[in-house]
Amino acid sequence: MNGNDHGAHDPHAHDAIEQLRKRMTALEKRVGTNQHKVEPLELAIMFHHTYEQLAPSEGYSTRPDTRTFDPRTPNGKLMVAVCTAILAQYNVEKKS
Repeated sequence: MNGNDHGAHDPHAHDAIEQLRKRMTALEKRVGTNQHKVEPLELAIMFHHTYEQLAPSEGYSTRPDTRTFDPRTPNGKLMVAVCTAILAQYNVEKKS
């Protein structure tokens, strides 16, 4: 299986990916028109939710203790920190 085939045979994965694409398109439109600034926590929650949805279709079982996103846990704090770094980089690249 190559990188383009992930979840290709799983209709649930396809649906989850399409939902994510729609959310990201809507988010990009809001950001692009300055109607809404994406916050790291918001992105982390979206990422976590999508990750949990797609994991089974990729043959991956997530840890039971991290299936519910909690920004106060080490896992949640790391995810918010990663999203903060990504958004900062995205904003720098977008201004260039």
